[in-house]
Amino acid sequence: MKTTGFSFLSALFLASVLSACAGGGGGDGGGPTAAIPPGPGPAPSSGGAATSDIDPCSLLSNAEIEAQIGVPVEKAEAGATATGSAFCNWYGKDPSLLQKGITLIVSLDNGEERFEAHKSLLTDPMEVAGLGTQAVSTTAAEILSVFEGRVHLMVTPLYSPTSIGLIETYALASLALPRALAK
Repeated sequence: MKTTGFSFLSALFLASVLSACAGGGGGDGGGPTAAIPPGPGPAPSSGGAATSDIDPCSLLSNAEIEAQIGVPVEKAEAGATATGSAFCNWYGKDPSLLQKGITLIVSLDNGEERFEAHKSLLTDPMEVAGLGTQAVSTTAAEILSVFEGRVHLMVTPLYSPTSIGLIETYALASLALPRALAK
């Protein structure tokens, strides 16, 4: 399959994530202080490990993020979405643009259901081989969505346009997935 664009719901979701990440935050001007808006997927189940038990910022080191975004990490901020997923935003300064950054969103329950819900928002998602039980991406925004077992994770750049692409998001997802599965 080849990605040709987003559906309206996918574009709306991405726009809300990017606008929440890129502006409107208070504090030191380094980024948002509010949580990412709700992502697709079912509410967390009461069985199994709770997503609240995981710190997504602990799944990847600053050095691993820096290796993929090409600039030093300025800060990392964790939070939760309304659907029960946990996220970490890593912010890096990019002197040639404004900033570079990565978001990792992780759920430790209903992995396949959450993945399928997210995949349904994408227009003609591109299958990504060699990562998890199933993975999809879109070349328009470089969102990488992966599931294996009970885990669903997404890796995406914080800002658009960006030079961060599928190679970088794949590298980060391949590090974060086995660590999330071990939780």
